Amino acid sequence: MAERFRTNWRVQAPLLVFLLVSLALAFVVFRSFLLTFTVAASVALMLAPLQTSLSRRLGHRAGLAAALLDNRDVVTGLIADGHHVDPVLLALAIRLKGPDRVALTTDQTAAAGMPPGRFRLGDRSVLSDGETVRLEDGTLAGSVATMDRMVTLVALLDGVGLRAAVQMATSTPGTVAGRGRGLGRIRAGGPADLTVMDGDGQVQMTLIGGRVAFAR
Repeated sequence: MAERFRTNWRVQAPLLVFLLVSLALAFVVFRSFLLTFTVAASVALMLAPLQTSLSRRLGHRAGLAAALLDNRDVVTGLIADGHHVDPVLLALAIRLKGPDRVALTTDQTAAAGMPPGRFRLGDRSVLSDGETVRLEDGTLAGSVATMDRMVTLVALLDGVGLRAAVQMATSTPGTVAGRGRGLGRIRAGGPADLTVMDGDGQVQMTLIGGRVAFAR
């Protein structure tokens, strides 16, 4: 019995140490992030998914997601494909932050716009079912969503609407990336990189530098 106990302890001890370190990290991570936000300039971070394994270990304590949602100085990126983050939580995050502090991001892979099948993601093989991209074990590994599809999805969320959805796909990320260059806005002297969509959210025309690059 004693030998069996020692064997089981040797097998389980590394896991126990990992769990203890993870819990200790989880307890300090919220305050550490708040400190980082205070010191750093505005940075776009990704909130996907909200329900991470780290957050589950925290129980009712505030985790990374809460830190991102609570701090107005940080523009938070959302993979708004309806799979990485539940649509109900998407709407909640947008209400809490406001469309001027949320940037839609696709997390797009080579499977975007393609029929279901196998694709490469770096040195990994991934499988697309036309809605999600996953590793062999079922883990999400990117998205098939395009930005026009995300705008349509987010516009239909309760309390969001088309104007806010477009803002989160254009001027909000443009402000972060452009650093004062006025990206993501239609204005005199702007870069004239435009996408024209119809009432159903389908792309009809794309202009790059004022020149038509795509048209139906």
